[in-house]
Amino acid sequence: MFWVGGHRKMFTAIKSVKESGNEVDQVTVFEELNRTGCLESVGAHNLASYAGEVATASNTVYLCGIIYGDYERRRVLTALEQGMGKIHDRNVPLDEIVSPIRGAQETIQISGSCNHISDITGGVIDEIEAAWQGTGKVGVKSSIDTINATTGGWFPGEFYVVAARPSVGKTALALLDAQRAKVPVWFVSAEMTKRLILQRLLSNHTGVSTTQMREGDLDQEDYNKIQHAEKTINSFSLYIEDELRDIDKLKQEAIRMYETKNIRMAIFDYIQLLTTSSVTQSRDREIAKISDTLKSIAKELDIPVIGLSQLSRSVEHRGDRPKLSDLRDSGTLEQDADAVIFLHRGSNYSKVVNVAVAKNRNGPLGHQDYKFDGLRGTFVEIQDDEEE
Repeated sequence: MFWVGGHRKMFTAIKSVKESGNEVDQVTVFEELNRTGCLESVGAHNLASYAGEVATASNTVYLCGIIYGDYERRRVLTALEQGMGKIHDRNVPLDEIVSPIRGAQETIQISGSCNHISDITGGVIDEIEAAWQGTGKVGVKSSIDTINATTGGWFPGEFYVVAARPSVGKTALALLDAQRAKVPVWFVSAEMTKRLILQRLLSNHTGVSTTQMREGDLDQEDYNKIQHAEKTINSFSLYIEDELRDIDKLKQEAIRMYETKNIRMAIFDYIQLLTTSSVTQSRDREIAKISDTLKSIAKELDIPVIGLSQLSRSVEHRGDRPKLSDLRDSGTLEQDADAVIFLHRGSNYSKVVNVAVAKNRNGPLGHQDYKFDGLRGTFVEIQDDEEE
C-alpha cells in the first residue's frame, strides 16, 4: 500500500493503537513504535513532523481514497516496468508480459467495489442512529418546503435535476438556496457572467431592477440600498465560476474547490450549456457523459450536486405540467438523478409557479404552488384557501 517503508510501519502502529482501544495521538503512536522496535527506522523527528501536518479529520475518507489511488497507480507502474524490461526478449512469451499488466488492471477495476453485507450494516446503522439523535448527516435545506418535505433538502452524495422552461425561476431558486445554505457553495454559471449574477443578487436584496442599475436610473435611497446589500452579499460563502464549461475540467475544478475552499454543495447552470472534449459524440451521448460526471462528483465528494436543465418545447405545446420525458436532449438525466424537480407556470404572465418533485429515488413525490417574485427572487407558498 505504501511507497515509503516508514509510512507503512507508522500506519501499522496507528492501527494497533486504535484496535487496542486507546486514543491515537503522537505519544501513543510513539510508544507503539518503540515497543515493536520500529521507532528508529521511522524516526522520532518524522513522527513529530507528520503529527503537526495532519489534515482536517472531515476529509479523512477522501484522503484515504487518494492514498489508495496512488497505491493502485504504483502497481500498474510496476507491472509496466516489468513488461518493458522483457518486451525485447523474444524468448519471453507475450502472454507472460501482458498477464501481470492485465491482472493489475482487472484488480483495480473491481477493488473496493464489492463488500459482504455484514461489512456495510454497521456503518448504515451508525448513520441511522446519528440521524435519530440529531447528530447525523443532514441535507442543505431548500427555500422550498416541498423539496425539504420530500427529499430532506439537498442531501450529500446525491444528484438533483431542477428543470423548467426559460424564465420560470430555476436560476432564481438555485441562487436563493445558495445564499441561504450554511455551507460553502460552488455556483457554475455557463449562462451568465459573474457580473450579471451579482447584479441579480443586488436586485434581489434591494428591489432595484437590473435595468435601473445598468442605466443608472437610481436615486440616493436606491444607491444606499445597493451599498448595504453589498455587505450582506459579501458575507455569503459563495464561489462563482463563469468560464469553464468542459465537464472533465469542471470535475477537476470541483475536486480542487473541495480541497481548498471546503465547498459542500455545487450548482451547475445549466446542463445543456456544458460541453465535453469529444467532438464526435451525438448530443444525447454528450448529455449522458455530462450527467454521469455530475453524478460522480456528488458521490465521490459526498456533496449535493444540483444541475439546472431546460425542458423541451413540448411542455408549452401541450399546455399541461411537465413530465420526465420532457427533459431535454437525453433520458439519461432522468436515470442518473436521485430526484427531479420541475418548475412550471401556466402562462408567461402568471406569478404562480408549481414546484413538483416528479422523481425521488429515496422518498415520496409531491407538488405545491408558490408565488414567485422575479425581482426579489423569492418563492412564497400558496395556501389551499388562497386564490391566484
